[in-house]
Amino acid sequence: MREQNPELIHRNIKEAAETLCEDWAGRELFSGVCMVKCKGDTIFSRAYGFANRAFKIPNKIDTKFDTASITKVFTAAAVLQLAQEKKLKLWDYITQIIDLKGTEISPDVTIEQLLNHTSGIHDDAEEEAGEQYSDLFAASPNYAIKECRDFLKNFAYKKPNFEPGTDVRYCNCSFVLLGLAIEKITGKSYREYVTENVFWKAGMKNTAFLSMDSVNENTAEGYLSLYDEDDQVIGYKKNIYCFPPMGTPDGGAYTTAEERRLEAAPRGLALPEHAAPQKTGRNAFYS
Repeated sequence: MREQNPELIHRNIKEAAETLCEDWAGRELFSGVCMVKCKGDTIFSRAYGFANRAFKIPNKIDTKFDTASITKVFTAAAVLQLAQEKKLKLWDYITQIIDLKGTEISPDVTIEQLLNHTSGIHDDAEEEAGEQYSDLFAASPNYAIKECRDFLKNFAYKKPNFEPGTDVRYCNCSFVLLGLAIEKITGKSYREYVTENVFWKAGMKNTAFLSMDSVNENTAEGYLSLYDEDDQVIGYKKNIYCFPPMGTPDGGAYTTAEERRLEAAPRGLALPEHAAPQKTGRNAFYS
């Protein structure tokens, strides 16, 4: 097989990324930063759209954006870090770590099942069933959710969707329980622990949990697109009623395009070298 020219490959990737982003941004389908890297080299980097649409403040390469559910990666890294330190095991039951008496959380739910969405617990808003967070927060205001434990009333008392380990269903609140476990084991708040032991260890100095009622410099506001009958964008509205006011274990950490890569493995977040899958009858675990 003929070896391809790296410069040609990079040029083709850059042209493809530029064409795609210009098209999407031109049709109001994309607002943000596109950055393409290969082995540490930046092939393409460009900002599109507005960080604030009302004042026409453009996005920049170093603008901070809400990572939404990518925050779950940081939560998972923290859990695996504690497993590496032998402060928990992936097959531990969540009810062995935090007090969930009186709730509908099964005593058979394990840490691993929470990580891989096989716990069966009911979410606060079942998006797969068409439920909307804006509807949930109309009855239970999102500004009242400031800490991990504040989520419990919205999901922990609902009947589970299935028995633990028997099916798969995406669940935001499984990561809320993992956040509570992190707090119980470390004695620190979820945000404090992840900031110190994930963000800072990974060199992510511009990544943080920002409060939406604070003045946050160089930070993009979130919007929802409004469409007409022909599915064309006709306007926007802020998404302030869709999320808690500050990031939690299931979503909401802010970062830049440059820092979106979790370069943590070589800096202390990797599993131990001896870690290997162990069959337990249901799934593979690391020990």
